[in-house]
Amino acid sequence: MAPCMRLYAFLGKKFKELPDSNESTHPYSKWIDNYSSDGFQASALQTEELLDKLSITLTGEELDVIEKLYYQAMKLEIDFFTAQPLFQPTIVPLTKGHNPEEDHIVIFSDFDLTCTVVDSSAILAEIAIVTAPKSDNQPEDQIARMLSSDLRNTWGSLSKLYTEEYEQCIESIMPANRLENFDYKELSMALEQ
Repeated sequence: MAPCMRLYAFLGKKFKELPDSNESTHPYSKWIDNYSSDGFQASALQTEELLDKLSITLTGEELDVIEKLYYQAMKLEIDFFTAQPLFQPTIVPLTKGHNPEEDHIVIFSDFDLTCTVVDSSAILAEIAIVTAPKSDNQPEDQIARMLSSDLRNTWGSLSKLYTEEYEQCIESIMPANRLENFDYKELSMALEQ
């Protein structure tokens, strides 16, 4: 349910931002209004937060199962949307390969296969730190694990560096002028940088 709600909330919000989606004559105006509403957005966020909280105590093996289930659910939702005919170029946060010249679709996904606008790496790092074996539980022949505080400090430094480099990368690939139409080749060249 969480992948479905996340995808619908994301798409509803993005469609609502389009100029022609606010017209009452738009064929999907009811769908867009429903899934872009504050209530649905809050429900999607609450569902993901609950899933995150519940997953903190899971073992690595259990997290792998949850990840596979989440991925499969997202794949089913993606398959639903990709089965719909598209008559104009569209940017959608998905994870399935397509031929952009034929399908008029470009696919984006967060590294953990989510379509959130919120960076989920902090919660993933916290889960890794909390679930990592403690140093007193390790066999003598195994490399000693860092203290949780050291792991958090290291994560903080890595996260800060990543954020700075990410912002520099985005600034370097953004065009100076707003484009009037979708240009797949320009986008591909910018992302390859």
